[in-house]
Amino acid sequence: MILFHLFRTDHDPLLQTMSEYTIGPFGFFFPIALLILGLSSLLSGIAIRIMLPVTPLTKKSFRAFQLWTIFIIITGIFHTDYITGPYSFSGIMHGVASYFAFLFFPISLYYISQFYRKEIGSKFNYYRYQVYFYVCLSGFIFYLISPLGYKGMTQRIFL
Repeated sequence: MILFHLFRTDHDPLLQTMSEYTIGPFGFFFPIALLILGLSSLLSGIAIRIMLPVTPLTKKSFRAFQLWTIFIIITGIFHTDYITGPYSFSGIMHGVASYFAFLFFPISLYYISQFYRKEIGSKFNYYRYQVYFYVCLSGFIFYLISPLGYKGMTQRIFL
């Protein structure tokens, strides 16, 4: 994020969404960053799947994490529009995919926290993932209900 702010000093991080870094100079960097995030999520998901035992809770967590990964990759493939419009097909796909990505990530955290509480009995990991879950879920909900001008700020809090 800091590098994007250095490259695009004209971009207001409070008022403009992170995806708007794709519009204008150095716009090709942000989709690359999203695709790298998607690839690292894919590899992390595979590692988690190998390391954790297969239980109903880990399956649900893994499925939600897979959906997060898919939607982040879709978000990286399709470019955004300015939040104030006009809207293109690519911008709509980008927006819808980003909403679903930011929804499935907290769901994955919720199920993995329940796994640690019910299956492992690790209170430390349970509380750690619960805090992360509530922070991410709060960021997502605040993003949905915030006025148009604060979308950029709420995205940065989420990440």
